[in-house]
Amino acid sequence: MARWLTRHLQTPFVGLVLVGMLAVLGLSREFSPGAKLFPTFVAGAGVVLGILELRRQIRSRGTREAQDFSDLGGDEHTPATYGRGLRYVGWMAAFMGLFLLIGALPATLVFVAAFLRLQHGESWRLSLLLAGILMLVLATLGHFLRLRWPDPWLF
Repeated sequence: MARWLTRHLQTPFVGLVLVGMLAVLGLSREFSPGAKLFPTFVAGAGVVLGILELRRQIRSRGTREAQDFSDLGGDEHTPATYGRGLRYVGWMAAFMGLFLLIGALPATLVFVAAFLRLQHGESWRLSLLLAGILMLVLATLGHFLRLRWPDPWLF
């Protein structure tokens, strides 16, 4: 049943999300300039991703996917599985600690670069580039939304 639902309800679900994102875009037009920034950004990204997903589904219609991800749970209850989960909990705890110690934006830069390099083996160049882009996006949103980041403990 789950496999049938996954196969046959993907396109209607994406269509529903796309309609919802378009509705948010329409409703947010009446907000004040500061209030409409975040919903417009998120809904705009959602519309772009929804269109890209519908395009992908149309192109791959009738072809069989290489893997079936409908059941990601599995019955694997091994120490290695729990160890991987604990490793990610450790990464999140490290991010929260960095956030408190050095502040939100520097912590994002350090954490994302280290996570991509050490956990996923990406090159330092790509890791630093992506971390810098994310930090720039957060700084820009923080500026326009007038966010007050918590004061870091060290500085």
